Amino acid sequence: MSHSKIKIWIHAIIGVKYREAVILPEIEEHVHRFIRQEFSKCNCFLDSLNGTADHIHVQFLLNPDMTIRQVMKQVKG
Repeated sequence: MSHSKIKIWIHAIIGVKYREAVILPEIEEHVHRFIRQEFSKCNCFLDSLNGTADHIHVQFLLNPDMTIRQVMKQVKG
């Protein structure tokens, strides 16, 4: 019997509307915590999370039962 293993790593950039610098140091940890929780809800392993005041970079392992669109909709929604 054959078994397949799927590992799809995604590097996504989450931009702030109009690229305004609104992710201030005071709220940065709260924003990162929220994003981690949303990836956890999707059963996606979040490998790295970082960014600047106007965008965030994430690298995550895609859950094989979900599409990239579904995951990003959950995280950004």
